[in-house]
Amino acid sequence: MDHLLSGDERETVSSIRRTHFQSVEEFEAALRSVWDVEITQAEAGPGAATLWSTTTAGCLVYGGAGNRAMVYSGRRSEGYWTLTPITRLSACGRYRGQVLEDGDLLFLDPGGEVFQQTREGHRQHAISIPVTMAERIVTSEHGLPPESIVRQWSRKKAPRASARLERLLMQLLSGKMSACTGRQSDEAELVGQVIAEALSGSAPQTLRSSLANRRRIISQAEELIRNRLNQPPNITELCEATYSSRRLLFNAFHELLGRSPIAHIRILRLHAARRRIRADANEANIQEIAAELGFFHPGQFALYYSRCFGESPSQTRRFWQGFSFARESVLEKKTRRT
Repeated sequence: MDHLLSGDERETVSSIRRTHFQSVEEFEAALRSVWDVEITQAEAGPGAATLWSTTTAGCLVYGGAGNRAMVYSGRRSEGYWTLTPITRLSACGRYRGQVLEDGDLLFLDPGGEVFQQTREGHRQHAISIPVTMAERIVTSEHGLPPESIVRQWSRKKAPRASARLERLLMQLLSGKMSACTGRQSDEAELVGQVIAEALSGSAPQTLRSSLANRRRIISQAEELIRNRLNQPPNITELCEATYSSRRLLFNAFHELLGRSPIAHIRILRLHAARRRIRADANEANIQEIAAELGFFHPGQFALYYSRCFGESPSQTRRFWQGFSFARESVLEKKTRRT
């Protein structure tokens, strides 16, 4: 989790790191230090995002913003319990099929599945607390069984608590919170205050999701899709692999990912192509990469690609060729100095 903070910054509790990412892939790579995630764009155009983070008492406080609608899928870290307030800037999206509303407060279970759809201009803050610390505070300070609070994914409508937690997280991330620069006991108390705020008022509603079967369908379908990016499965094969009807298959994809199975397959292949072009920009043969991923008509591939990312495959290659050259020049200068 602390990979979000650089070496020097990890040593200082109050340090805040803000990073801007010029692509969804860079943003995804940074978030992978917190949880196993894949991010794909849900609307056309160049994708960009910003991530800011700090630590306090072993917890990670962080926020993110994106300029495009995106779809997040994966699984959260087993070691952390996460609280996140929903504001007008993060409302109207979906999490595990649930429509999020301004004033909601989400309790995200350790190791839980992630299916989140965000809209353009999305901005969200969160705090991830070590499970052992969270369970101790919930048990000792609130007399509640941790398995009913920490180990379940739940949600409650709590506009005041959500707004207060949002302000607190923003203060921590702006460096205005003096408690996080003080004694270790102050930091631990701050975490206690966060949990107390989240648990104030009505109890969170555990979501014993009726979407469990749909999550299973998506997981099984994605496993088949990823194993066959070069030869994408058709709808019949997806129905057979997931033991579901065509209608149920489409409903599961639309509810959890906001797109049809066919659109999702194409987007996963386009993102895979983009990663390959970026990874070897100097040697990348765009037509070969397209063919390896089942795009056998170069013109159609270029059209799909530009619609998704707001740039042509060759523009992606040229940009990363320049980036690679600039990075090598910097490293060469550093080597000469030493």
